[in-house]
Amino acid sequence: MSFFSKSSGNRRIKRSGPKRKQSLLEVTARPDREQRRQSRRKMGAALKVLLCVGVIVGTVLGGKTL
Repeated sequence: MSFFSKSSGNRRIKRSGPKRKQSLLEVTARPDREQRRQSRRKMGAALKVLLCVGVIVGTVLGGKTL
């Protein structure tokens, strides 16, 4: 038994007909980039909420002192 035998037991089957233009696995963005993008969105949303709460609290407290 040779390591380099020419057995065709585990080879791709070539199909006739039009070739597929898309691959089976389409990756549009890298996972680390997508994860960073999502975390930046979440951080931006949290900062906007904190800013709005700060402005409201500042307005209320500032109005009470006058």
